[in-house]
Amino acid sequence: MSDRHDPDSISGEPTDDATNELRVYTVLEVAELLGVSRDTVFALLRTGELRSIRIRERGRRVTHGQLRAYLKRREDAADSDSA
Repeated sequence: MSDRHDPDSISGEPTDDATNELRVYTVLEVAELLGVSRDTVFALLRTGELRSIRIRERGRRVTHGQLRAYLKRREDAADSDSA
């Protein structure tokens, strides 16, 4: 997995598992990590492919675990397509 797609590397510094579990990402950060547009991230959220939590009235955040789960599902789907 390249660093761009690794939520552990968003800051460029290694972090421990406890820190990662508390990490939340903005829609823009998720877009940058995945190398897609903000609109694409919103589409993933609308379809439920990527889960998020609501912060206040208009804010959305994606937890580290939710992003890792999404990437794992994508990786598993790619593996099954190539098998």
